[in-house]
Amino acid sequence: MSRSELRFEPYSLTTDEPFGTAHGQRSHTDIVLVELLSDELIGLGEASMPPYYEETQSDMIWFLSQVDAAQLLSYPSIDEAMVYLDSIAIGYTASKAALDIALHDLKAKQQNQSVRDFLGLNEPTRVESSITISLGDMDRMLREVEEYHEYPILKIKLGIGLSDIDIIRQIRDHSEQRIWIDANQGWNSLTDAIKICQALQALGVELIEQPFKIRAYDMVKALTESIEIPIVADEDCQRLSDIDDLIDCYDAINIKMMKCTGLNEALKMIAKALDHNLQIMLGCMTESSIGISAAAQIAHLVDWADIDGNMLINNDPAIGASLNNGTLIVPEAAGIGATKR
Repeated sequence: MSRSELRFEPYSLTTDEPFGTAHGQRSHTDIVLVELLSDELIGLGEASMPPYYEETQSDMIWFLSQVDAAQLLSYPSIDEAMVYLDSIAIGYTASKAALDIALHDLKAKQQNQSVRDFLGLNEPTRVESSITISLGDMDRMLREVEEYHEYPILKIKLGIGLSDIDIIRQIRDHSEQRIWIDANQGWNSLTDAIKICQALQALGVELIEQPFKIRAYDMVKALTESIEIPIVADEDCQRLSDIDDLIDCYDAINIKMMKCTGLNEALKMIAKALDHNLQIMLGCMTESSIGISAAAQIAHLVDWADIDGNMLINNDPAIGASLNNGTLIVPEAAGIGATKR
């Protein structure tokens, strides 16, 4: 008889300096590390959510404690396994993502394949990811710009308002790198947002994520009709079912596995976005190399990659995919390509 077991442990990822966004600042992110065992093989997974989302570390531990490992592994497809997880409780997307990742890792290892090959995906092309500059005082932001001067793409956290223009002007004075913007729902005025976006476009900004509070679809539509820079849904785009509401107002979506329950649904979101001519960003939370390695398996399928979460922490519990001056490096290994330290 085969042996199956689900193990999980709480962990806290930490940064050298507080990580700032329009939602506030934090120096740590509580996660849960997952191991799904079948005989001698182990599938690794990770659940991570920042505190401004509803799923806490305690929630993750509760949900995972409800899962029967033998039942989870009994389903012939990951689709069916995810239906089982949904039957336990609605929500808990990060917890389900951890199990989705662990299932993909384990099943690919059982076939001695990478997850990419297990899923029958195209051969990867060279992928460049952005590196994030968190919102803070200007001296610190410029110091981070200098630190990451060899990365081709900077993603700048903004969301203050009209003062965001001056932040990018000062960064542009110090850097010729490509720039993406994440406003994290921080702008409140459509008039100001148009003014900001026009100024940022003149400064060479390539895209802007989530300018307004969630479900401000009319404001987003008015903004996209007023400017040329692609506007990307982030907090507005969490699950596959959200895409229908975004088609007429956003130019693009940001897919994060912790919000959409993992690789299984992320691939469905990619397919649906392509059907509706939406551009696609693959993003991440603050994650270890486990979550980032899973994302790396599908990063070549999207227009923009922003999977730098493991590059911003100082206590990564795993080794796996990483960025070499912005170029994604994915280990040639079975599964997601990550191992625990």
